[in-house]
Amino acid sequence: FGIYITLSSGINAEYGVAALISCGEAAISCNVADANGDLQVTECAGAETTCTSPVKGAGFAGLSEQAYGCGACPADSAATCVECDGTDGEATACNALVAVTSFTCFDYAWSADDSAWAQTSETAGTCVVAGADADIACNKPDTEATAEYVVPNAGCGGCATDAAAGTCTACDKDACNSAATFTLILAPLVALLLSVM
Repeated sequence: FGIYITLSSGINAEYGVAALISCGEAAISCNVADANGDLQVTECAGAETTCTSPVKGAGFAGLSEQAYGCGACPADSAATCVECDGTDGEATACNALVAVTSFTCFDYAWSADDSAWAQTSETAGTCVVAGADADIACNKPDTEATAEYVVPNAGCGGCATDAAAGTCTACDKDACNSAATFTLILAPLVALLLSVM
């Protein structure tokens, strides 16, 4: 049999028992990465109320391994996960893409045998900064850098603000601080100096 409910308008409406027990809140939608890593607005299957996304690491570290998705962040994960209140029927989910710019720079170490600075690897390390299309910067030891000099951020970013004159040089292209790059730059200058001596 049916159950009659009196609405505020005074009209009687007949509802089945199933209708009475199915009046939960609508599911939220969150951004979830597909097989290609692209974010897709996806309706959450459970009773989640929040969405998750990764966190940009400190300095030149990349994003945490936290996935974009439905649900709450794990306990004690403030450094690696952020959550937001999900919404129903929104074209754009609250856990938007965390925009970053990635580039590469070479690191350097002092060689006691050669009494000189040298690249630590032929492969440049990855540097990540917040924001889309952010400025690229790499640094390397300059001619006045002694064994006590410390290379900032493994070559990522510009020179330290308190770097002594002649100890650091910076550039603004991907992998621009390689030893080969600076050799190509210096060679014509040396040749010019020799020609005028």
